[in-house]
Amino acid sequence: MARRRTLLLLVEGTSDANALAAPLQNLFDNAVIGDQEVHCDVMTARLFPEPFRDKHGFVPGRDVTVTVGKLVDEYIAADRQVTDLGWIAHITDLDGAYVPDSAVIEDSGMDDREYGLNQIRVKNRDRALEVAEEKCRCTDMLVNWSDGYRRRIKETQDWLVPYRLFYMSRNLEHALHDDVGSLEADQKEGKAADFAFAYQNDADGFRAKLDELAQLHGSMPDWRSSWDYARDRSSFHSLERGSNLKWIEEFLQSHAAGPVPRRRRQRR
Repeated sequence: MARRRTLLLLVEGTSDANALAAPLQNLFDNAVIGDQEVHCDVMTARLFPEPFRDKHGFVPGRDVTVTVGKLVDEYIAADRQVTDLGWIAHITDLDGAYVPDSAVIEDSGMDDREYGLNQIRVKNRDRALEVAEEKCRCTDMLVNWSDGYRRRIKETQDWLVPYRLFYMSRNLEHALHDDVGSLEADQKEGKAADFAFAYQNDADGFRAKLDELAQLHGSMPDWRSSWDYARDRSSFHSLERGSNLKWIEEFLQSHAAGPVPRRRRQRR
């Protein structure tokens, strides 16, 4: 019997992991689901370095692929082997980051941001635009990150783990439940538990839900096209309900971790 390797879910919070881990485990006989909860948005962590450093012990830089690599290192350091990893699926919220700047409206009376169908109301517009630009820059980098995660296993070999970024728009609760309100942590946990219970033994139902979310978001033909749709900066697609997690099955079927020759350092 072939060894079952880990599909590592890199997620923002506990509710993401709790909602998706069990349904995904039921979907994949050839993988063991693991999760690394970041408790922040990896794409914008560089703008909020102190909370990130307090949680993870390092300050994120401009290259978000390095940040992701260190977060995977953190997962492995908890008594795991790099060769246990088979795939890395990073799940992020879009947060309306790609809407036109004109759709971001300042309202000094706001305590938290408020999403609409074609606008986002925020307390500090300049700061919100800065965060959105960083989110877009890092998202673009990760969508196009083809190298994957690699770490040395022998003198002449690295272990290369394929990586892919998926989205929930605007966020997990919006995508899975069409909930547009601002929820407390216990409410998010409750919805996550309900979703997991509904689909943990229903692979066909879970596939149908993911297909529905992909259809809501442009009904694109593949993962790459789904990102082109979501990142259209002349549109409000990053505010619309939807997800491209449908293509996680194709990701596992067409990619697998394995040993590769070590890269030689170029002499200066």
